[in-house]
Amino acid sequence: MHIHTLFTRALLLGLALLGACASVPPPAAPAAAPATPAQPSIDAQRQAEFDRSQARWHGAKLQELVSKLGKPSSNTRAADGSQVLVYAKSAKIKGPNGPSLFSCVVRYQIEAQSERIVGHQIEGC
Repeated sequence: MHIHTLFTRALLLGLALLGACASVPPPAAPAAAPATPAQPSIDAQRQAEFDRSQARWHGAKLQELVSKLGKPSSNTRAADGSQVLVYAKSAKIKGPNGPSLFSCVVRYQIEAQSERIVGHQIEGC
């Protein structure tokens, strides 16, 4: 075989190998969108955080609560002298499907003799 033919074959083989190295890889599959927690899960987390933040009032005096939060929406007294103070707020908020009503009600249980907060309940929020 002639040197020229050997050289040509070697050159073609080298170019073929180089071409394989330089080829563009196929496009990667599109990445899946990052998973976002479902709205009810987010709402439950937010409500749990709010519930924990309200627990800081446990043991506080009734007057401290009223001086900080203002006059309650309502106040009921049980036969044993304990009280339930209700703070309620509502507002229209913009949602993904248009305006909706947001409502938050917090009930604080007040022990009769000490006039200290012994518990709370939340609704909405």
